[in-house]
Amino acid sequence: MGNQLKRWRTKAHVSREQLAEAANYSPDTIKAMEQGVRMPTARVLDVADELCGAGGMLSAAKEYLSREKYPARVREFIEREKEAISLWWYEVMYVPGLL
Repeated sequence: MGNQLKRWRTKAHVSREQLAEAANYSPDTIKAMEQGVRMPTARVLDVADELCGAGGMLSAAKEYLSREKYPARVREFIEREKEAISLWWYEVMYVPGLL
């Protein structure tokens, strides 16, 4: 999303500082959003959409801004955990996982 934000901004000849001032963010934060270091906020997308004349194209991306709650590698385990009703295991040591 950040690269699209930058493309619309440069196409409309809006400086990073102008966008930052209108959205009430620092220019460095806007730069981080454009580079993909930070996720753009809904407010930045709305302000950029209006400033750049994107016609709702940037604002429409707000639904894709939610982060995944869990990394991909643990989603299968979370689904299994939802189905689980009990946990049982046998340990030969007195304190499990000590060594």
